[in-house]
Amino acid sequence: MDKKATWDRFYAENRNKTTTFKNFEWFFGFDAIRDFIMPSLQTKSHGDALLHVLDMGCGTSAIGPCIYRHSHLPVRVTCADISPIAWIRAPQTALLRSKEGKGKAGLVLKQCLKVLRSSGSLLQFSDEDPDARLLWLETEAQEAGVMSSDVSVQEVGELRGMTYYCYQVTPRPIV
Repeated sequence: MDKKATWDRFYAENRNKTTTFKNFEWFFGFDAIRDFIMPSLQTKSHGDALLHVLDMGCGTSAIGPCIYRHSHLPVRVTCADISPIAWIRAPQTALLRSKEGKGKAGLVLKQCLKVLRSSGSLLQFSDEDPDARLLWLETEAQEAGVMSSDVSVQEVGELRGMTYYCYQVTPRPIV
């Protein structure tokens, strides 16, 4: 799941099955997580300052464009994916479940938190049980002498018999 070629093949095969573009939602769409994302934007706003949202591992999801479309605040949404063929949700979940995943997922998490510094929060949506994900996030989101992070979890709900969670990681620089 952490191989670019795997996702290139996935998106190429799905693109060839239809002549019209269709968003692919790995877990769920914007409506299912709107109440987690939009309030987070409200708490991070500073007047008319432009908010920056990074949708990592977005694939062809409509979540990034929906954030842009539904935000009442000025916002720039950047959708980034390992596959240039795409345009998956929860990249850490895909990485963590792969053979060499923990190291790669930790690196992605640390880079995201460095970009955020103290100006935002990282939201991860996953079906991974909090007993495992919270410990991993709490451990990986620390950098001795540089940064600590607050980590929390909320249940998003159940979809097709699977329970999903929203993990929020908010970095705090150590001064």
